[in-house]
Amino acid sequence: MRAALILDDLSLARWQADALSEALPHLDVRLVVSCNNTHTKKRIPKNLFYYGLGFLALRNSLTKRERYKVTNERVVEFESLYEGVWQKIPVEVSDAIDAEGISVVIKFGMNLLKVDKRLEQYDILSFHHGDPSKFRGRPAGFYEVLSGEPKVGVIVQRLTNQLDSGDVLAFTEAEVVSYSYKNTSLNFYSASRFLLREALVNVKESRSLEVSTGGRNYTLPSNMMVLHFLFVLVSNFMKEKGEVFYEKK
Repeated sequence: MRAALILDDLSLARWQADALSEALPHLDVRLVVSCNNTHTKKRIPKNLFYYGLGFLALRNSLTKRERYKVTNERVVEFESLYEGVWQKIPVEVSDAIDAEGISVVIKFGMNLLKVDKRLEQYDILSFHHGDPSKFRGRPAGFYEVLSGEPKVGVIVQRLTNQLDSGDVLAFTEAEVVSYSYKNTSLNFYSASRFLLREALVNVKESRSLEVSTGGRNYTLPSNMMVLHFLFVLVSNFMKEKGEVFYEKK
């Protein structure tokens, strides 16, 4: 299957590299398109505590970024166009995708990608960490921990212009560690490893999963919500350790 990769700054996270490695038997990567101007507008006053939490909890061995190792692929570097919060691929990049006879595009970079008419002809695959029947949007795993969910869903979806609402091509779940956001994130990133391979098989067989995508669309939590989240973590930790102590007695 002829494939193109979308990356940021010609790099990807360790968990993405692992997923790609597992999927390579099903891929013929012909093109790498690398965006050099992906950025997220941060609302510092409202979400300051979350940015601190994310820095501590979501930066780990699996999210560490590494340089993509180019072999024989064509590489096209570009700067995206912005339309509000959406990023758009320039015409010359679409031309490059057309020229390589690509059938599937794997999105490991950029934020919200606008799927224009030129891109509609491709299967654009994207990961989402969250069960879309309950948790769309972001941040990954946060609201599952806050809500006391036992699992975090992980999907590969066919990208559309409706957030986390595309056809689900692969699905799994990872365990929530009720007292540790960091360990929860390690679990759902680890669970992502084999999903791309499964999704590509389903694309080949024109098959998708019957998973609802009608869940609530979450956004970054306020500072007060993060404080409540930390209280929940501490409470769950005390409860967990109390149960262990009681069992030992």
